[in-house]
Amino acid sequence: MTVRSRGDAPRAMHRSGAEIAMTYLNDKARPYVEPLASAVGASLLLPLEVRDTEQINALFEAIALKWGRLDILVTRSRSRRDRRSRGALPTVRATAS
Repeated sequence: MTVRSRGDAPRAMHRSGAEIAMTYLNDKARPYVEPLASAVGASLLLPLEVRDTEQINALFEAIALKWGRLDILVTRSRSRRDRRSRGALPTVRATAS
């Protein structure tokens, strides 16, 4: 689950009984995500730059070890400005087991 603002989605999911893993882009973003992760009892809080294959693999490995599978993925959309300034994101394919 990626959070940009108030964290309405993780709070609602937590109230519904979901177990949550959260990510943050980098060390600069971590202090903004940590309070929400704590508030929703996130079991995992890991860095995730989606252009970094090692971080993607580490996230999914941690999820698999903790819960065996991923049921729901929530992420924010990138703005047009983000897409223009940073280029396109790679396509990531996941397979269900």
